[in-house]
Amino acid sequence: MTDRKKTAGFVFFFTIFISIYALLNYFVLSGFALFLGLKRSLLFYIILVILSFSYILATTYERKRFSLLSKIVYVASAIWMGSLLFLFCSIILVFLVRIFINMSGYLSAIIAAVIGIMLIVYSLINARKPHVKNVKIKIGTKLKAVQISDVHVGPIRDKNYLKKTVEIIKSLSPEVVFITGDLVDGSSPIEKGMFDSINELKAPVYFITGNHEFYEGFDKIFNILKSTKVKILKNEKVNFKEVQIIGINYSTNKNNLKIMLPKLKIEKNKPSILLYHVPEGYKYANEKGVSVMLSGHTHAGQIFPFSLLVNLAHKFSKGLYAYEKMKVYVSPGTGTWGPPMRLGSRNEITLIEFY
Repeated sequence: MTDRKKTAGFVFFFTIFISIYALLNYFVLSGFALFLGLKRSLLFYIILVILSFSYILATTYERKRFSLLSKIVYVASAIWMGSLLFLFCSIILVFLVRIFINMSGYLSAIIAAVIGIMLIVYSLINARKPHVKNVKIKIGTKLKAVQISDVHVGPIRDKNYLKKTVEIIKSLSPEVVFITGDLVDGSSPIEKGMFDSINELKAPVYFITGNHEFYEGFDKIFNILKSTKVKILKNEKVNFKEVQIIGINYSTNKNNLKIMLPKLKIEKNKPSILLYHVPEGYKYANEKGVSVMLSGHTHAGQIFPFSLLVNLAHKFSKGLYAYEKMKVYVSPGTGTWGPPMRLGSRNEITLIEFY
């Protein structure tokens, strides 16, 4: 992708994001102003502008002035982004209730705030740590593996979160570990030492890139991971015990697997595990005789009702699926992006027992 296309894509995303985010902020602020009988003064619009640009500005500040203060600002803005959705939903709910039940503006504001806060607190607690999910997949040979995906190491899911994740993986005693992309978040500077806890794993670790490594720059990520035991698969196939491990780089090209898989000479009579960040292109993987495809990317929507949108965007969005002769497992993610919140999903470390 050329620099011009990247810039155009960023401008388009920035415009859409700010527009939607500003509208959500306007609705929430206006809702509480209406309930409390407050006028939309100059202060109202100043707060609206600050909140609408808060996440973008906090991300820029975190990348340029990496410090404790920048981290606090970033975390606060990320939490507000998630909170905004819950407050939006709670205000809608109160408006609907007011159609049938007469209640004062102050009571409406209190109820909307209480519902929103309850959802905020629950979602924050629910996303604090990953849980282990056991999955069994038949491929014709025994192999105990762990898959993590979308850890998003950055200002929120920092190196300590990665270390805790590694400790859980160690307790599972896998024979091999797969990281299916978005190990980094990209919202803060990536430094050497952030991923050193991975070296504590006894099992070999295979990694493929996701879209956040793409945004950060593949070469930069590869250079940082040199100090770890991570084996980066760059559009290649390796043999591990009796299994072919195939790793394909993230690409914006929807036909990426169609292009790359024929180059790797996959043996159809031998078990194979394909690592590819986005749950797309499984048709081509099946045609090439791949036994199992492991993906991530979707976060299972992370926060309801985004799960509904994710289900529309991806046929395979969370969990285990069968596609003709092949199995597809989509991890809901081991960390979070943006708000450190989950509603209707959980952070996951997947223990896969192949047999």
